[in-house]
Amino acid sequence: MLRTVSRVVAICDDCGTTASDEDATVLAFADEADAFWVVTSEYGPDGYGAWSLLPGGGLVCHACYARSLCGDSGHDWHVYPCQCAAADQPSGCSELVRVCRRCDTAMTTHRDGGGQR
Repeated sequence: MLRTVSRVVAICDDCGTTASDEDATVLAFADEADAFWVVTSEYGPDGYGAWSLLPGGGLVCHACYARSLCGDSGHDWHVYPCQCAAADQPSGCSELVRVCRRCDTAMTTHRDGGGQR
């Protein structure tokens, strides 16, 4: 027998990502309340972080919310020594990499244009 069954999925209003679990399986819920509870729980649907309800009623994934925070208030940088191993410096180079603790934006001081990702 084939039967049509309606389910609710959560989709980020910014990037269009559909809520999924750790294995990238799209999550489908019986109703909006269940979907909202799961995606806004502390670790979110995939274990990476909760989704957020915006003041205007939009729903955004953890990555889009982090980018929005950084856009509003700046990045939360953490600086690391570069881990690359150049041919002439097998123990690594002397450059630095900084990574935002919130949105994972990274920048490097490499002269070769490592830049921002």
